[in-house]
This record gives sequence, C-alpha cells and structure tokens, in this order.
Amino acid sequence: MANSFTLEFREFLAANNISFFVRENLVFIDSFKICAELILLGTPSGKDFPVIDGYRTITLYEDLWYSRGDIVRGRLLANLGKKSSIFARNCTVSKIDKARAGFFLNENHLLGSVNAKYFYALMDKTGEIVAVSAFSAPRPMNREGEIVSSYEWVRYASLSGVRVAGGMGKFLEHFIREHSPQEVMSYADKEWSDGDAYKKLGFVLVSESEPLDFIVDTRDYTRHSVKKLRRERKLPFPESSASNYQSLRTRGNLKFLRRTSL
Repeated sequence: MANSFTLEFREFLAANNISFFVRENLVFIDSFKICAELILLGTPSGKDFPVIDGYRTITLYEDLWYSRGDIVRGRLLANLGKKSSIFARNCTVSKIDKARAGFFLNENHLLGSVNAKYFYALMDKTGEIVAVSAFSAPRPMNREGEIVSSYEWVRYASLSGVRVAGGMGKFLEHFIREHSPQEVMSYADKEWSDGDAYKKLGFVLVSESEPLDFIVDTRDYTRHSVKKLRRERKLPFPESSASNYQSLRTRGNLKFLRRTSL
C-alpha cells in the first residue's frame, strides 16, 4: 500500500497533466524519459542506482518532500518543461552581499544558504534576481608537484521552477575574468544530475563521494549527519531508536574540476 509521500507525488504529477506509470518505488515519466526513484525514510538507499536503459534517474526523498517541498516540486517542473525559461544572455551578473544571497538560496536551493567568499546574482532586465552563485576563497592545492590556486563553486541556484538557459556558463565566465583562477572545483548532486552541465563547461569528473548517512527527526524532517554526530560523540543519538527518528542514506556527490592553467 502506498504511503502519503508516494500518493502525494502521484497526485502532484496528475495535477500538472504529467503522464506516468509505476513499478514499486519507481515512477516513470515516459514523455521526458525520467525515472523518479522515491525513497521512504527508513528504507535502504545508497550507491546502486536503478539503471533503466533510456531513462534519467532522479532520486526523491520523503523528508525533503515535506521540509523543502516547494523547491523539490519547482525543480521537478523545470526538469519536465513545465516552467518558464530565461536566457542568461539577456541578464547581467552583479556582486551581491551574503545576506541577499542567503535569502535567495534559502528560498531556491535544497541545501539553503552557505558560507562563501564571493556571491553573484544574475539579474533580468527588471532587476529581479533569477539565479545566484557562491564561490569560496582560494585554497592552495598540490597538483602534480605544483601549488595552484583552487576555488570551489559552492552553490548555484536558479529561481525555483525556472530554467535559466546559459546561467551557469555566464557565472563561470564572469568569475574567471574577475579572479583568474588556476582551477575551479564543484560538486554535482547524484540524486538529480550526472554532471552533464559541468561537462559542457569544460569540467572533468575526478571522483565520487561515498553515500552519506543521516538520522531524520520525523517531527520536523530535520536531518542530522551521522558523521557529525559521531565526531561530536553524540551517538547513540538521543531517542534515535524511537519512532520519531528514522535513518536515511543519500547517494553522495560527483566531484568535478576545471583547470584553467597549471
């Protein structure tokens, strides 16, 4: 019997006139060749993706459906061509402060705001922010015996439910012109992407991170990192065996690197 998350997801697709069919925890959206894998709290997940020939897999988690639902649904609709598109060539890149960037990221990125050194906004002709990027300060990295200046592209988010065509490329070009980095690295969320957008920008896949384990408080769907809890010696987590806590394992990330000089 389907639980409320599964039922709500199917109702969401039906309400947006998106045809689908279901096989266990997989929801196939044939017209877009997308397979949505629904992960319930307390059920196994990890490295092994369901590989469906001809389909791109998106992994959706029950806790995020309830804690960050507007962002999840907006991102899905953008992937399914149900939202508007904006062309980055018609927008301008401007520096913004941390507070303004944080507000946008909290509203439009699954991970929310972040500590970073540089924040940029992509603005349309009316001055509305349609996308935000955040980059770290440079870090010295040893590359084949040479120390290079490496920056991390920490966040990219577009307005929820809006596809900004060329947005990532415009941010990257602007950042390279302004800071002349020797390399830029970033992570792609394996649950949503195979990193194709990074590959098109000249990035190379260099590694994959291991799945991450969390304990989720089902009263407010807050995630608590098991690694952090162990580091802080808070395991066993208070009441972690109680019914209002569930385990969760995510897919991990893909690490990409673009070297501009060595």
